[in-house]
Amino acid sequence: MFLSIGSIIQIFVIIALFLVVLILVFSLFRAILIRNKEIKIIKFDSSDQNEIDYYLKKLFELIEIKTSSFEDDEAYHVFREKLKEQFPNVHNYFQKEKIKGNAIFTYKEKIEGAPNILLATHVDYKSKFQETRYEDEELFGNCTFDGKSLLFTIFEAVERSLSIGKLKVNLTIVMTTDDTTTKDGASSIVRHFLKKGKFFDLVLEEGSGIVDPIFLGLKSYYALIGIGVTGEAIVRFKTNKVSKGEARLKEFVKSIEDNGVFKAKIDRKSYKPLKEIAKDMSFCERLYFNNLFLFRSYAKKKINEEYLKLSKLLKTQIIYGEITENHDECYVDLTFELSTHTDTADIILALANNMEKYAVEYEIISNKESSKVTRVDDVGYKVINKAVKKVFKNLYTAPIIITQISEKRYFDKVSDCVIRFSPLYYPHQAYKDAMAGNEHVPIKSIIYGIRFFEEILNTYIRR
Repeated sequence: MFLSIGSIIQIFVIIALFLVVLILVFSLFRAILIRNKEIKIIKFDSSDQNEIDYYLKKLFELIEIKTSSFEDDEAYHVFREKLKEQFPNVHNYFQKEKIKGNAIFTYKEKIEGAPNILLATHVDYKSKFQETRYEDEELFGNCTFDGKSLLFTIFEAVERSLSIGKLKVNLTIVMTTDDTTTKDGASSIVRHFLKKGKFFDLVLEEGSGIVDPIFLGLKSYYALIGIGVTGEAIVRFKTNKVSKGEARLKEFVKSIEDNGVFKAKIDRKSYKPLKEIAKDMSFCERLYFNNLFLFRSYAKKKINEEYLKLSKLLKTQIIYGEITENHDECYVDLTFELSTHTDTADIILALANNMEKYAVEYEIISNKESSKVTRVDDVGYKVINKAVKKVFKNLYTAPIIITQISEKRYFDKVSDCVIRFSPLYYPHQAYKDAMAGNEHVPIKSIIYGIRFFEEILNTYIRR
């Protein structure tokens, strides 16, 4: 006996309702199970006071040397001589090359079958002088937050390793003088490596790092391990001054601001970081982020409202310059900090109608496409991840695509595994102070940074 049409429809409705309930139950279980089991807070151990005093004295001597590109080369000469004095093993066992004021240190003994590792950092010095002082177990001064502190931890870790015996890896250390005025050091060095045919199993340069919960609005401390960098473009929009050119240009800029040209999007590159970080969120937020096929729009809204640091992964940000004019035309430069799913061509396409409407032309001033993304299953990433957990213990780790570090793209040409990460932990207040020009670093952070690099040098074996 055949079923009636009404009965068939009823069966399909029941099946559909059953599937909906099944999906919701599955989603709820994912939100319950995929979570951090505990809140993790970094706790530094009680280091020996002699050890603290030793590192403080050495780093203090480096920090107080003014190595600014605003000065002449004499300051860098003094700095390099101090490095020779402090790290004799590094200078005895490494060959040194100079390229346009930048330095490359290469371990002299070639170890067959060992991984090739490149550790890269820079030395800069702001034009505004900051007094070097020690206060409340923190060292204050130029380059304590950026540059010299990281360089010191690398050199000290290598120096200590060489005092015990030979290195187990083929190590290269790069020291550039890149800062706010010069960005050509890393690119010059990469061209040098390409000419020599040098390729690295792992490149580790500064970028992301260990952040307080408040930084991302989480509960636990996280080590954000940079596996890629988003793109950045500077585009000049211009128009002839005739026919109310300046007014048209203002309307063009206003149309971009008002209409929200760029939309948030969760793509394959941003999904992995969001999934890892979501483990530390509340139950409802884990429900959104672990079931994006159901709650993608809710997740994007939540990020835009409460997790602004993460929102830059999903949506292109615009920095607006001032409208300027010359004899014939007026123009404005807009800086686009690209999301993980946007490139420079997408910008021009998205603004094409606006440009036509207001008779505006464009000129690309700077175009830096996003970097390659390092795989989290790469041996180099696993080594870094393991070293972070072993040294710092009480934190979580997550891969992250970095925004706002426009110059960190050069080393992709000489390695498939480029990690942008610094093991120097800065409390949130230190981060805020550094952005305001008041740099300082906890001395215990230096000690842990040294342990981190020692762990890398002693455990990385090519597989």
